[in-house]
Amino acid sequence: MQHEVELITLAPDLDHCPDSELPEMAFSGRSNVGKSSLLNLLVGRRRVAHTSGQPGKTRALSYYLVDQSWHLVDMPGYGYARTSQAERRRWAGASRAYLSTRSQLRGVFQLIDLKVGVTPDDRARLRDLLRFHRNFCIIFTKADKVPPTKREEKVVEHLSGLGLPATTGVIVSSAQNRLGREEIWAWVEDHLSPQSTENPPDAGD
Repeated sequence: MQHEVELITLAPDLDHCPDSELPEMAFSGRSNVGKSSLLNLLVGRRRVAHTSGQPGKTRALSYYLVDQSWHLVDMPGYGYARTSQAERRRWAGASRAYLSTRSQLRGVFQLIDLKVGVTPDDRARLRDLLRFHRNFCIIFTKADKVPPTKREEKVVEHLSGLGLPATTGVIVSSAQNRLGREEIWAWVEDHLSPQSTENPPDAGD
């Protein structure tokens, strides 16, 4: 099923985010984890989000209007070494401000490469999500790179020691094989309601 989707703005920081009360769901993850490919899979289109073999392409909060009812936000990828320290700090600051204060944000999909596992940058982002009391779901991407018989073992290995709440959603996905799309949509629908709205603490808490 295809969904109506439109890229409406690229926000370099929180001040440029849309002045809208529509609920938002965000994609977070390291550079080249497959955010754009998964976004295209989710909305049932091939070229809504630009995909590239070159990491670091997403340099702003990319706002997509989905079915005229909510925003899907593709966050800048982190952990890309071939970028200046100043640029990486700017991206990190914009992302933390968004996660800590954006009242419209209903939930975050934290993408982690199933084959690569949890990087130090992933751990830092997970700490932020917990600190800011955000609803989030972990999506292990690129499952087609791991044999089906090894996927569950990999998931257990990667989650071990993270100290995440038992209620944390976990989805295994592959844009290549269209794996996980229904589960992602189910999580979206469960968290778009007003009851899922957060009251995030100040970033300095």
